[in-house]
Amino acid sequence: MLAWSVLEYGKSMGSELPHALEAIRWSTDYFLKATTIPGVVFAQVGDADADHNCWQRPKDMDTPRTAFAVSEKAPGSKVSAEIAAALAAASMVFKAFGDRGYAILLYQRASKDELLWAAAWLHKATKSAVYWNYVLHNIINFKPYIEFGMSEFGWDSKHAGINVLVSKYVVNNSLDSTPFLSYANNFVCNVLPESPTNNVRYSPGSNPLNMSYMVGYGNKFPQRIHHRGSSLPSMDQHPQHIECKGGTPYFLSKNPNLNLLIGAVVGGPDIKDQFDDDRIDASKSEPTTYVNAPLVGLLAYFKSHP
Repeated sequence: MLAWSVLEYGKSMGSELPHALEAIRWSTDYFLKATTIPGVVFAQVGDADADHNCWQRPKDMDTPRTAFAVSEKAPGSKVSAEIAAALAAASMVFKAFGDRGYAILLYQRASKDELLWAAAWLHKATKSAVYWNYVLHNIINFKPYIEFGMSEFGWDSKHAGINVLVSKYVVNNSLDSTPFLSYANNFVCNVLPESPTNNVRYSPGSNPLNMSYMVGYGNKFPQRIHHRGSSLPSMDQHPQHIECKGGTPYFLSKNPNLNLLIGAVVGGPDIKDQFDDDRIDASKSEPTTYVNAPLVGLLAYFKSHP
Protein backbone atom coordinates (compact mmCIF):
# COMPACT_ATOMS: atom_id res chain seq x y z
CA MET A 1 0.00 0.00 0.00
CA LEU A 2 2.84 2.41 0.72
CA ALA A 3 4.39 1.58 -2.65
CA TRP A 4 1.04 2.21 -4.34
CA SER A 5 0.82 5.58 -2.58
CA VAL A 6 4.30 6.56 -3.78
CA LEU A 7 3.71 5.23 -7.28
CA GLU A 8 0.59 7.36 -7.72
CA TYR A 9 1.57 10.50 -5.81
CA GLY A 10 5.32 10.37 -5.17
CA LYS A 11 5.91 13.51 -7.23
CA SER A 12 3.69 15.42 -4.81
CA MET A 13 5.50 14.25 -1.66
CA GLY A 14 8.30 16.79 -1.76
CA SER A 15 10.93 16.29 0.94
CA GLU A 16 8.99 13.34 2.39
CA LEU A 17 9.63 11.18 -0.70
CA PRO A 18 13.08 9.94 0.47
CA HIS A 19 11.54 8.86 3.78
CA ALA A 20 8.81 6.92 1.97
CA LEU A 21 11.38 5.24 -0.30
CA GLU A 22 13.47 4.33 2.73
CA ALA A 23 10.46 2.73 4.42
CA ILE A 24 9.64 0.70 1.31
CA ARG A 25 13.24 -0.47 0.89
CA TRP A 26 13.36 -1.57 4.55
CA SER A 27 10.52 -3.99 3.81
CA THR A 28 11.68 -5.16 0.40
CA ASP A 29 15.20 -5.85 1.67
CA TYR A 30 13.61 -8.19 4.21
CA PHE A 31 11.54 -9.90 1.51
CA LEU A 32 14.63 -10.37 -0.66
CA LYS A 33 16.38 -12.09 2.23
CA ALA A 34 13.34 -14.31 2.75
CA THR A 35 13.36 -15.48 -0.88
CA THR A 36 17.04 -16.13 -1.57
CA ILE A 37 16.49 -19.82 -2.39
CA PRO A 38 14.61 -20.30 -5.70
CA GLY A 39 11.16 -21.76 -5.15
CA VAL A 40 11.22 -21.21 -1.38
CA VAL A 41 9.78 -18.45 0.80
CA PHE A 42 10.78 -18.27 4.44
CA ALA A 43 8.00 -16.87 6.62
CA GLN A 44 7.47 -16.40 10.34
CA VAL A 45 4.06 -16.88 11.91
CA GLY A 46 3.17 -15.25 15.20
CA ASP A 47 0.70 -16.47 17.79
CA ALA A 48 -1.97 -13.81 18.21
CA ASP A 49 -3.16 -15.16 21.55
CA ALA A 50 0.36 -15.23 22.98
CA ASP A 51 1.12 -11.75 21.62
CA HIS A 52 -2.02 -10.23 23.10
CA ASN A 53 -1.29 -11.88 26.43
CA CYS A 54 1.94 -9.88 26.76
CA TRP A 55 2.76 -6.18 26.60
CA GLN A 56 6.44 -5.72 25.77
CA ARG A 57 8.61 -3.45 23.67
CA PRO A 58 9.31 -4.87 20.20
CA LYS A 59 12.93 -5.67 21.14
CA ASP A 60 11.80 -7.50 24.28
CA MET A 61 9.12 -9.66 22.68
CA ASP A 62 9.87 -13.37 23.04
CA THR A 63 6.50 -14.84 22.12
CA PRO A 64 6.61 -17.53 19.38
CA ARG A 65 7.65 -16.54 15.86
CA THR A 66 7.74 -19.96 14.25
CA ALA A 67 9.59 -20.02 10.92
CA PHE A 68 8.32 -22.04 7.96
CA ALA A 69 9.79 -22.78 4.55
CA VAL A 70 7.00 -22.38 1.99
CA SER A 71 7.55 -24.33 -1.22
CA GLU A 72 5.75 -26.41 -3.84
CA LYS A 73 5.76 -29.37 -1.45
CA ALA A 74 4.73 -27.23 1.54
CA PRO A 75 2.51 -24.57 -0.07
CA GLY A 76 1.59 -21.23 1.41
CA SER A 77 0.22 -19.27 -1.51
CA LYS A 78 -1.12 -16.35 0.53
CA VAL A 79 2.21 -15.24 1.96
CA SER A 80 4.00 -15.95 -1.33
CA ALA A 81 1.53 -13.90 -3.34
CA GLU A 82 1.59 -11.00 -0.87
CA ILE A 83 5.38 -10.85 -1.13
CA ALA A 84 5.20 -11.03 -4.92
CA ALA A 85 2.66 -8.19 -5.05
CA ALA A 86 4.74 -6.04 -2.70
CA LEU A 87 7.94 -6.61 -4.67
CA ALA A 88 6.23 -5.90 -7.99
CA ALA A 89 4.70 -2.67 -6.68
CA ALA A 90 7.99 -1.57 -5.12
CA SER A 91 9.91 -2.37 -8.32
CA MET A 92 7.80 0.21 -10.17
CA VAL A 93 8.46 2.78 -7.46
CA PHE A 94 12.24 2.43 -7.61
CA LYS A 95 12.19 2.36 -11.41
CA ALA A 96 10.23 5.64 -11.40
CA PHE A 97 12.44 7.32 -8.81
CA GLY A 98 15.93 6.49 -9.96
CA ASP A 99 17.12 3.07 -8.73
CA ARG A 100 16.63 0.94 -11.81
CA GLY A 101 19.04 -1.79 -10.70
CA TYR A 102 17.17 -2.37 -7.45
CA ALA A 103 13.87 -2.25 -9.35
CA ILE A 104 15.02 -5.05 -11.67
CA LEU A 105 16.08 -7.16 -8.70
CA LEU A 106 12.67 -6.74 -7.06
CA TYR A 107 10.80 -7.59 -10.26
CA GLN A 108 12.89 -10.69 -10.91
CA ARG A 109 12.13 -12.00 -7.43
CA ALA A 110 8.44 -11.02 -7.60
CA SER A 111 7.79 -12.90 -10.83
CA LYS A 112 8.13 -16.24 -9.10
CA ASP A 113 4.53 -16.11 -7.79
CA GLU A 114 1.32 -15.26 -9.64
CA LEU A 115 -1.93 -15.48 -7.73
CA LEU A 116 -4.63 -12.93 -8.42
CA TRP A 117 -3.48 -9.98 -6.26
CA ALA A 118 0.13 -10.65 -7.22
CA ALA A 119 -0.81 -11.12 -10.87
CA ALA A 120 -2.57 -7.74 -10.97
CA TRP A 121 0.57 -6.00 -9.68
CA LEU A 122 2.91 -8.04 -11.86
CA HIS A 123 0.87 -7.10 -14.90
CA LYS A 124 0.98 -3.44 -13.92
CA ALA A 125 4.76 -3.68 -13.56
CA THR A 126 5.46 -5.72 -16.71
CA LYS A 127 2.40 -5.39 -19.03
CA SER A 128 2.89 -9.12 -19.68
CA ALA A 129 -0.11 -10.87 -21.23
CA VAL A 130 0.63 -13.90 -19.05
CA TYR A 131 -0.40 -12.05 -15.90
CA TRP A 132 -3.33 -10.29 -17.55
CA ASN A 133 -4.73 -13.60 -18.78
CA TYR A 134 -4.33 -15.02 -15.28
CA VAL A 135 -6.40 -12.17 -13.86
CA LEU A 136 -9.13 -12.56 -16.49
CA HIS A 137 -9.36 -16.33 -16.13
CA ASN A 138 -9.41 -16.36 -12.35
CA ILE A 139 -11.46 -13.31 -11.40
CA ILE A 140 -14.67 -15.27 -11.90
CA ASN A 141 -13.60 -17.68 -9.15
CA PHE A 142 -13.65 -14.80 -6.67
CA LYS A 143 -17.02 -13.38 -7.75
CA PRO A 144 -19.01 -14.25 -4.56
CA TYR A 145 -16.30 -12.82 -2.33
CA ILE A 146 -15.95 -9.67 -4.41
CA GLU A 147 -19.68 -8.99 -4.45
CA PHE A 148 -19.95 -9.30 -0.67
CA GLY A 149 -16.75 -7.41 0.07
CA MET A 150 -17.57 -4.07 -1.54
CA SER A 151 -17.04 -1.83 1.46
CA GLU A 152 -13.71 -3.08 2.76
CA PHE A 153 -10.11 -3.23 1.61
CA GLY A 154 -7.64 -4.50 4.18
CA TRP A 155 -4.86 -6.90 5.00
CA ASP A 156 -7.13 -9.96 4.67
CA SER A 157 -9.44 -8.73 1.89
CA LYS A 158 -7.83 -7.61 -1.37
CA HIS A 159 -10.82 -7.87 -3.72
CA ALA A 160 -11.60 -4.14 -3.76
CA GLY A 161 -7.93 -3.36 -4.36
CA ILE A 162 -7.80 -5.73 -7.33
CA ASN A 163 -10.81 -4.04 -8.92
CA VAL A 164 -9.49 -0.51 -8.42
CA LEU A 165 -6.03 -1.46 -9.66
CA VAL A 166 -7.30 -3.24 -12.77
CA SER A 167 -10.04 -0.69 -13.56
CA LYS A 168 -7.54 2.06 -14.16
CA TYR A 169 -5.74 -0.14 -16.67
CA VAL A 170 -8.82 -1.24 -18.62
CA VAL A 171 -10.23 2.30 -18.80
CA ASN A 172 -6.93 3.80 -19.96
CA ASN A 173 -6.51 1.09 -22.60
CA SER A 174 -10.11 0.95 -23.87
CA LEU A 175 -10.57 -2.67 -22.79
CA ASP A 176 -13.66 -4.46 -21.54
CA SER A 177 -14.14 -3.19 -18.01
CA THR A 178 -16.46 -6.03 -16.93
CA PRO A 179 -16.63 -6.81 -14.03
CA PHE A 180 -13.82 -4.68 -12.64
CA LEU A 181 -15.12 -1.13 -13.10
CA SER A 182 -18.60 -1.69 -11.67
CA TYR A 183 -17.13 -3.37 -8.58
CA ALA A 184 -14.55 -0.59 -8.19
CA ASN A 185 -17.24 2.09 -8.51
CA ASN A 186 -19.38 0.37 -5.88
CA PHE A 187 -16.43 0.19 -3.49
CA VAL A 188 -15.56 3.88 -3.95
CA CYS A 189 -19.19 4.93 -3.50
CA ASN A 190 -19.40 2.86 -0.31
CA VAL A 191 -16.35 4.38 1.34
CA LEU A 192 -16.75 7.90 -0.10
CA PRO A 193 -20.53 8.41 -0.24
CA GLU A 194 -20.35 12.19 -0.13
CA SER A 195 -16.90 13.65 -0.65
CA PRO A 196 -13.31 12.38 -0.44
CA THR A 197 -12.19 15.70 1.00
CA ASN A 198 -14.58 15.34 3.94
CA ASN A 199 -12.92 12.08 4.93
CA VAL A 200 -9.46 13.60 4.73
CA ARG A 201 -10.47 16.65 6.76
CA TYR A 202 -12.12 14.47 9.38
CA SER A 203 -8.88 12.87 10.60
CA PRO A 204 -6.96 16.12 11.30
CA GLY A 205 -9.82 17.65 13.29
CA SER A 206 -12.92 18.54 11.25
CA ASN A 207 -15.19 16.25 13.27
CA PRO A 208 -17.71 16.52 16.13
CA LEU A 209 -14.99 16.14 18.78
CA ASN A 210 -12.69 18.70 17.10
CA MET A 211 -9.99 16.10 17.59
CA SER A 212 -7.06 15.16 15.40
CA TYR A 213 -6.64 11.42 14.98
CA MET A 214 -3.02 11.91 13.93
CA VAL A 215 -0.61 11.83 16.87
CA GLY A 216 1.23 15.13 17.28
CA TYR A 217 -0.99 17.09 14.91
CA GLY A 218 -2.99 19.92 16.44
CA ASN A 219 -3.66 20.63 20.10
CA LYS A 220 -5.96 17.67 20.73
CA PHE A 221 -4.90 14.20 19.60
CA PRO A 222 -4.81 10.61 20.99
CA GLN A 223 -2.55 10.29 24.04
CA ARG A 224 -2.99 6.59 24.86
CA ILE A 225 -2.56 4.77 21.57
CA HIS A 226 -2.42 0.98 21.38
CA HIS A 227 1.27 0.76 20.53
CA ARG A 228 3.89 -1.07 22.58
CA GLY A 229 6.89 1.07 21.71
CA SER A 230 4.97 4.27 22.34
CA SER A 231 3.47 3.25 25.67
CA LEU A 232 6.49 1.56 27.30
CA PRO A 233 9.73 3.14 28.59
CA SER A 234 12.47 3.63 26.00
CA MET A 235 15.71 1.64 26.18
CA ASP A 236 17.41 4.76 27.54
CA GLN A 237 14.91 5.01 30.37
CA HIS A 238 14.70 1.28 31.08
CA PRO A 239 17.57 -0.73 29.55
CA GLN A 240 16.53 -3.92 31.34
CA HIS A 241 14.44 -6.58 29.60
CA ILE A 242 10.68 -6.21 30.10
CA GLU A 243 9.04 -9.58 30.72
CA CYS A 244 5.71 -10.71 29.27
CA LYS A 245 3.60 -9.23 32.06
CA GLY A 246 6.12 -6.54 32.96
CA GLY A 247 4.44 -4.01 30.70
CA THR A 248 0.90 -4.67 31.94
CA PRO A 249 0.86 -1.70 34.35
CA TYR A 250 1.71 0.60 31.42
CA PHE A 251 -0.95 -1.05 29.27
CA LEU A 252 -3.65 -0.54 31.90
CA SER A 253 -2.48 2.93 32.95
CA LYS A 254 -4.67 5.95 32.28
CA ASN A 255 -1.56 8.09 31.87
CA PRO A 256 -0.54 9.31 28.40
CA ASN A 257 1.97 7.23 26.47
CA LEU A 258 5.60 7.89 27.36
CA ASN A 259 6.78 8.30 23.75
CA LEU A 260 4.91 10.26 21.09
CA LEU A 261 4.60 8.36 17.82
CA ILE A 262 4.46 11.50 15.69
CA GLY A 263 2.32 11.21 12.57
CA ALA A 264 0.63 7.93 13.49
CA VAL A 265 -3.07 7.80 12.59
CA VAL A 266 -5.22 5.60 14.82
CA GLY A 267 -8.29 3.54 13.93
CA GLY A 268 -10.56 6.38 14.99
CA PRO A 269 -14.00 6.84 16.55
CA ASP A 270 -17.07 4.63 16.48
CA ILE A 271 -20.06 5.11 14.22
CA LYS A 272 -21.41 7.78 16.61
CA ASP A 273 -18.16 9.79 16.41
CA GLN A 274 -17.19 8.84 19.97
CA PHE A 275 -13.56 8.19 20.87
CA ASP A 276 -12.47 7.17 24.38
CA ASP A 277 -8.68 7.46 23.87
CA ASP A 278 -8.05 4.14 25.61
CA ARG A 279 -5.13 1.93 24.57
CA ILE A 280 -7.10 -1.16 25.62
CA ASP A 281 -9.55 -0.51 22.75
CA ALA A 282 -7.27 -1.54 19.90
CA SER A 283 -9.89 -1.12 17.17
CA LYS A 284 -10.01 2.62 17.87
CA SER A 285 -6.57 3.43 19.26
CA GLU A 286 -4.16 1.26 17.25
CA PRO A 287 -2.14 2.94 14.44
CA THR A 288 -2.03 0.11 11.90
CA THR A 289 0.11 0.02 8.77
CA TYR A 290 -2.94 -0.59 6.57
CA VAL A 291 -4.50 2.68 7.79
CA ASN A 292 -1.36 4.81 7.58
CA ALA A 293 0.18 3.57 4.30
CA PRO A 294 -2.66 4.63 1.97
CA LEU A 295 -3.04 7.92 3.84
CA VAL A 296 0.48 8.88 2.73
CA GLY A 297 -0.62 9.01 -0.90
CA LEU A 298 -3.96 10.60 -0.10
CA LEU A 299 -2.39 13.48 1.81
CA ALA A 300 0.21 13.98 -0.92
CA TYR A 301 -2.58 14.26 -3.49
CA PHE A 302 -4.51 16.88 -1.54
CA LYS A 303 -1.29 18.76 -0.83
CA SER A 304 -0.87 19.28 -4.58
CA HIS A 305 -4.63 19.79 -5.16
CA PRO A 306 -5.67 22.15 -2.33
